[in-house]
Amino acid sequence: MTEMTTIAAPPSAALRPPVPAADAATAPLPGVVQTPDRDGLSLITAPDVTLAVWARPAAPEIPAEIAACVPLPATALRAELAATELMRDAKAVLSGRLAAHGLPVQSCPRWLSDMAELTRRFAALVSQTLDATAITLRLEVLADVACPRFHVDQTRLRLLCTYRGPGTEWLPPGAVDRRALGNGAPNAQIADPAAVRTLAPFWVGILKGERYPGNAGRGQVHRSPALPDGSAPRVLFCLDA
Repeated sequence: MTEMTTIAAPPSAALRPPVPAADAATAPLPGVVQTPDRDGLSLITAPDVTLAVWARPAAPEIPAEIAACVPLPATALRAELAATELMRDAKAVLSGRLAAHGLPVQSCPRWLSDMAELTRRFAALVSQTLDATAITLRLEVLADVACPRFHVDQTRLRLLCTYRGPGTEWLPPGAVDRRALGNGAPNAQIADPAAVRTLAPFWVGILKGERYPGNAGRGQVHRSPALPDGSAPRVLFCLDA
């Protein structure tokens, strides 16, 4: 699973629908940075920030390309990639990996370019700030809810972008009961359901995990969203460092 939980997950309590992304944009939250500019994602390195969100508009041609790439690979693509190679030519690296995994890259040039640009920027960020030499790429097609329980990641930084389907749900840092989270309590005890926010499809979020230097006990809390009945599988792009 991409949105991995680090705590055993009991059955989760029902949650009301998360606060719409537009509402989240109008209410600044401590520990969260939302930017209309891709360069603002670098603010994740600030000591008091655990989530940076690039609230970008959707590109209508990319969902159309994804729809044309039928069937998408049923198994997740997971690959460890050298940061130096990605900074030099991320598009060539991703094209080779995706083609080898069965994705018809010739049918999705704009989607490939978008993933490559996100990967290049993430590689540069983690190389400069964390001295990381490699990142892990994951592309998943999810027909089920991967991680329904709120959790934190045992990573330093994680980039998430949902290209199709509902986006990742997250909690403002100040709304989380960390004791309940650590004790394996159900979702409704970890936070008031009304506090739940969501990353809109095509938005890019970079989350600090538990292993980011100085961030132990402060990892950004998030979970996989529920899928509407009869909807197409969710397409999730993830980068880890």
